[in-house]
Amino acid sequence: MIPGNGIWLLAAADEREADAVLAAFGHAPSGTSLWSIVQVNDRFDLVRTGVGKANAAGAIGRVLDPDRHAGVISVGIGGALPDGG
Repeated sequence: MIPGNGIWLLAAADEREADAVLAAFGHAPSGTSLWSIVQVNDRFDLVRTGVGKANAAGAIGRVLDPDRHAGVISVGIGGALPDGG
């Protein structure tokens, strides 16, 4: 049994990562706000966390709803963006 109602929370650190996720689901870039949920479809929500472990933990802690979400999937690419250091 999947906890919540089976909606997965996708976590992306950077706006470009969040836009790539949205594009993969056929959505235009949304200018996602930090630490706010965007409903992608009936199976996935998306949150843009900001860069770093503390931001990721804070964002997930703020928006994760055990009655709604089955779990969290990090969809970041770990600094692999051009000019990302």
